[in-house]
Amino acid sequence: GLRGHPAVLRARVSIADQLRRAASACEGCRACTEVCPPFLDGIALEPHAIVAALATGSDPAPGTIAAATACIACGVCTSSCPGALDPAALVLAARARLPVGTRAPPRGAPHPDRAGRRLSAPLLRLRAGL
Repeated sequence: GLRGHPAVLRARVSIADQLRRAASACEGCRACTEVCPPFLDGIALEPHAIVAALATGSDPAPGTIAAATACIACGVCTSSCPGALDPAALVLAARARLPVGTRAPPRGAPHPDRAGRRLSAPLLRLRAGL
């Protein structure tokens, strides 16, 4: 069955455990952000920044957490994480705690390294366990 599928196992990890793992394993590589559909569409959602702010308890740049409202819950960020973290769960947990009516700010120019950080379909399928 699906009980042992990586996506099912990941969904069973508590947010507190996700934060502990992110604090020690997140490398800040931006792989999650570089494949995020809202980010690619010009919205300021940067999953890596939200994960870093939540995991370290640091003060993020203005609008960082508010950008969680733009998350479409596709899970591509989770599939692309080389540290096997679950940025989507953390972003959605942050979004659930935002006041109603919070909106994502517009984004500036794309990161200069974006072109070199594409996730191939075979690698995405492998990481998704398909």
